[in-house]
Amino acid sequence: MNKTILIIEDEQLLLNLLTMKFKKFGFDVESAIDANEACSLLQKKEVHFILLDILLPGIDGYAILKKLKNDKKLKHIPVIVVSNLGGVDEKDKAKNLGALDFIIKAEHSPTDIAERVRKILG
Repeated sequence: MNKTILIIEDEQLLLNLLTMKFKKFGFDVESAIDANEACSLLQKKEVHFILLDILLPGIDGYAILKKLKNDKKLKHIPVIVVSNLGGVDEKDKAKNLGALDFIIKAEHSPTDIAERVRKILG
């Protein structure tokens, strides 16, 4: 069984690029553009890894991360925050809420991001 990646990202171009890259690496990919879609998917599908943007419509990525890490059924899922917000405060906040890592979108290609996830998942 392939591992499933959930990408929570509202920027359609990046979402498409990441989806294609992860599929090329053999992952199954689910996507959501906001918290409501993400929560709905997480109730229906088994997810092995989450890529999470911070700036999303409605509830931001920090609130989603906090909700994930406070949920007994979901807190085990590794999360990497992928955002263009790249200050020390943003990185610290994400890590304090339980993110495994913080990647600045503008500094990494979809291939770099997929490679990092593949290494984490083995």
